Amino acid sequence: MVAGYTVHTAFNPERVLRQTAAGQRRALVRAGALARGVAKRMFRRPRRVSLGEMTVEQRLAWDARLRRARRQGQPRPQRPWAKPKSGEPPASRSGRVKRLIKFAVEDDDVLVGPEKSGTGTVSLLEHGGTGMLPAWGGQRVPMRFHGNPFMAPTLDVVRPKLPELFRDCVR
Repeated sequence: MVAGYTVHTAFNPERVLRQTAAGQRRALVRAGALARGVAKRMFRRPRRVSLGEMTVEQRLAWDARLRRARRQGQPRPQRPWAKPKSGEPPASRSGRVKRLIKFAVEDDDVLVGPEKSGTGTVSLLEHGGTGMLPAWGGQRVPMRFHGNPFMAPTLDVVRPKLPELFRDCVR
């Protein structure tokens, strides 16, 4: 006893385990949120194709639309959207795929990625392949996807930051 103070040094293993689990869960939530944010930022708005990049067929079709618009007094038609090259992250006009990216923490794991879409195109965006997409009138049409990964580059960006998230997670 020092100057009227009593010091208790009882070790409580249940409390240590509880605080360790809570700290680990906090770190996993932060890691999942970081990975989700990086994955969402991988998507860019697509750009328009310049006239020099257009194929001959695209250029002829665009010139025909331009002549028709001038003849009818309509505004100048817009050029087609540029498709991302294979291996680049995908582009999204509407941002729908961006909004599908979620994360969940279960026990000692965190799962980050897009929810399953009704058409199944999200996995085709990542890995490539051919899928059947809905069209007008209940029809389904085949469409080929190049591999435009966005979750694999996300892991490459997030992986070096993970140790910092787990440092000092137990209070």
